[in-house]
Amino acid sequence: MSAYVVRRLTPRVVLLPVVGICFLVAWTAALDPPRPMIAILVVAVIASAALRARALGTRLRVDSQGIVLSAAQPREPAVQIPWASVREVVVVTDPTSEPRVGVRLHRAAPLPTGVRGLVHDPAQPDRVQPLLVREVPGLDCDALRAAVEPHGVRVVVADSV
Repeated sequence: MSAYVVRRLTPRVVLLPVVGICFLVAWTAALDPPRPMIAILVVAVIASAALRARALGTRLRVDSQGIVLSAAQPREPAVQIPWASVREVVVVTDPTSEPRVGVRLHRAAPLPTGVRGLVHDPAQPDRVQPLLVREVPGLDCDALRAAVEPHGVRVVVADSV
Protein backbone atom coordinates (compact mmCIF):
# COMPACT_ATOMS: atom_id res chain seq x y z
CA MET A 1 0.00 0.00 0.00
CA SER A 2 1.35 3.38 -0.94
CA ALA A 3 1.42 6.53 1.12
CA TYR A 4 0.80 10.05 -0.13
CA VAL A 5 2.08 13.22 1.53
CA VAL A 6 1.73 16.87 0.50
CA ARG A 7 3.99 19.36 2.26
CA ARG A 8 4.22 23.09 1.81
CA LEU A 9 6.55 25.18 3.87
CA THR A 10 5.38 28.74 4.39
CA PRO A 11 7.80 31.59 5.14
CA ARG A 12 6.57 31.75 8.76
CA VAL A 13 7.26 28.07 9.33
CA VAL A 14 10.80 28.39 7.96
CA LEU A 15 11.83 31.85 9.22
CA LEU A 16 10.88 31.54 12.89
CA PRO A 17 13.17 28.55 13.62
CA VAL A 18 15.97 30.06 11.50
CA VAL A 19 15.86 33.35 13.42
CA GLY A 20 15.79 31.47 16.72
CA ILE A 21 18.71 29.29 15.70
CA CYS A 22 20.76 32.34 14.61
CA PHE A 23 20.09 33.97 17.96
CA LEU A 24 21.18 30.86 19.88
CA VAL A 25 24.33 30.44 17.79
CA ALA A 26 25.29 34.10 18.30
CA TRP A 27 24.58 33.84 22.03
CA THR A 28 26.64 30.64 22.33
CA ALA A 29 29.56 32.20 20.43
CA ALA A 30 29.51 35.22 22.75
CA LEU A 31 30.07 33.09 25.86
CA ASP A 32 33.60 33.11 27.23
CA PRO A 33 34.66 30.35 27.73
CA PRO A 34 32.33 28.24 25.54
CA ARG A 35 30.39 25.65 27.50
CA PRO A 36 29.64 22.16 26.09
CA MET A 37 26.16 22.05 27.63
CA ILE A 38 25.19 25.19 25.71
CA ALA A 39 26.35 23.56 22.47
CA ILE A 40 24.23 20.50 23.26
CA LEU A 41 21.25 22.77 23.97
CA VAL A 42 21.75 24.54 20.63
CA VAL A 43 21.84 21.19 18.75
CA ALA A 44 18.68 20.04 20.55
CA VAL A 45 16.84 23.27 19.70
CA ILE A 46 17.93 23.03 16.05
CA ALA A 47 16.67 19.44 15.82
CA SER A 48 13.39 20.35 17.51
CA ALA A 49 12.85 23.32 15.19
CA ALA A 50 13.53 21.19 12.11
CA LEU A 51 11.03 18.54 13.20
CA ARG A 52 8.43 21.18 14.04
CA ALA A 53 8.87 22.88 10.65
CA ARG A 54 8.44 19.54 8.90
CA ALA A 55 5.27 18.75 10.87
CA LEU A 56 3.76 22.21 10.33
CA GLY A 57 4.46 21.98 6.60
CA THR A 58 2.48 18.74 6.16
CA ARG A 59 -0.87 19.63 4.57
CA LEU A 60 -2.14 16.10 3.93
CA ARG A 61 -0.86 12.63 4.74
CA VAL A 62 -2.47 9.37 3.68
CA ASP A 63 -0.89 6.18 5.01
CA SER A 64 -1.76 2.79 6.47
CA GLN A 65 -3.10 4.41 9.68
CA GLY A 66 -5.56 6.74 7.96
CA ILE A 67 -5.68 10.38 6.89
CA VAL A 68 -3.98 13.30 8.61
CA LEU A 69 -5.13 16.83 7.75
CA SER A 70 -3.07 19.86 8.70
CA ALA A 71 -4.13 21.93 11.68
CA ALA A 72 -6.74 24.55 10.83
CA GLN A 73 -4.98 27.11 13.07
CA PRO A 74 -1.26 27.28 13.97
CA ARG A 75 -1.71 26.32 17.65
CA GLU A 76 -4.16 23.48 17.02
CA PRO A 77 -3.23 19.83 16.53
CA ALA A 78 -3.45 18.06 13.19
CA VAL A 79 -6.65 16.11 12.53
CA GLN A 80 -6.10 12.35 12.51
CA ILE A 81 -8.82 10.19 10.98
CA PRO A 82 -8.48 6.38 11.08
CA TRP A 83 -9.62 4.36 8.05
CA ALA A 84 -12.48 2.82 10.03
CA SER A 85 -14.07 6.29 10.29
CA VAL A 86 -13.64 7.38 6.66
CA ARG A 87 -16.58 6.96 4.28
CA GLU A 88 -15.28 9.03 1.33
CA VAL A 89 -12.52 11.44 0.43
CA VAL A 90 -13.85 14.45 -1.48
CA VAL A 91 -11.62 16.49 -3.78
CA VAL A 92 -13.07 19.91 -4.56
CA THR A 93 -11.73 21.43 -7.75
CA ASP A 94 -12.38 25.08 -8.43
CA PRO A 95 -10.46 26.87 -11.20
CA THR A 96 -10.29 30.07 -9.13
CA SER A 97 -8.59 28.53 -6.06
CA GLU A 98 -6.34 25.72 -4.88
CA PRO A 99 -7.86 22.23 -4.67
CA ARG A 100 -9.40 21.26 -1.35
CA VAL A 101 -9.65 17.83 0.24
CA GLY A 102 -12.47 16.90 2.57
CA VAL A 103 -13.27 13.71 4.46
CA ARG A 104 -16.80 12.34 4.86
CA LEU A 105 -17.14 10.24 7.97
CA HIS A 106 -19.33 7.22 8.59
CA ARG A 107 -22.44 8.18 10.53
CA ALA A 108 -21.38 6.40 13.73
CA ALA A 109 -17.67 7.33 13.48
CA PRO A 110 -16.01 8.59 16.64
CA LEU A 111 -14.74 12.15 16.76
CA PRO A 112 -11.34 12.35 15.00
CA THR A 113 -8.28 13.23 17.06
CA GLY A 114 -7.69 16.98 16.87
CA VAL A 115 -11.38 17.92 16.45
CA ARG A 116 -13.33 19.19 19.46
CA GLY A 117 -16.79 18.74 18.00
CA LEU A 118 -18.83 18.30 14.84
CA VAL A 119 -22.48 19.05 14.13
CA HIS A 120 -24.38 16.63 11.89
CA ASP A 121 -27.28 18.09 9.91
CA PRO A 122 -29.79 15.32 9.02
CA ALA A 123 -31.12 17.52 6.20
CA GLN A 124 -27.66 17.40 4.54
CA PRO A 125 -26.24 13.94 5.24
CA ASP A 126 -23.59 14.12 2.49
CA ARG A 127 -22.20 17.50 3.50
CA VAL A 128 -18.52 17.43 4.45
CA GLN A 129 -17.89 19.05 7.82
CA PRO A 130 -15.91 22.31 7.40
CA LEU A 131 -13.44 21.20 10.09
CA LEU A 132 -12.55 18.23 7.88
CA VAL A 133 -11.71 20.24 4.73
CA ARG A 134 -8.25 21.59 3.91
CA GLU A 135 -6.75 23.48 1.00
CA VAL A 136 -4.00 21.32 -0.51
CA PRO A 137 -1.82 23.18 -3.04
CA GLY A 138 -0.10 20.88 -5.50
CA LEU A 139 -2.57 18.04 -5.01
CA ASP A 140 -2.10 15.05 -7.34
CA CYS A 141 -5.53 13.42 -7.61
CA ASP A 142 -4.18 10.22 -9.19
CA ALA A 143 -1.61 9.72 -6.42
CA LEU A 144 -4.26 10.47 -3.80
CA ARG A 145 -6.62 7.94 -5.37
CA ALA A 146 -3.82 5.32 -5.50
CA ALA A 147 -3.16 5.82 -1.77
CA VAL A 148 -6.82 5.90 -0.66
CA GLU A 149 -8.61 3.23 -2.71
CA PRO A 150 -6.62 0.20 -1.41
CA HIS A 151 -8.27 0.90 1.96
CA GLY A 152 -11.76 0.46 0.49
CA VAL A 153 -12.54 4.19 0.43
CA ARG A 154 -13.77 6.10 -2.62
CA VAL A 155 -12.30 9.35 -3.87
CA VAL A 156 -15.01 11.66 -5.21
CA VAL A 157 -14.30 14.78 -7.27
CA ALA A 158 -16.88 17.52 -6.70
CA ASP A 159 -17.48 21.17 -7.48
CA SER A 160 -18.30 22.00 -3.87
CA VAL A 161 -18.55 20.40 -0.46
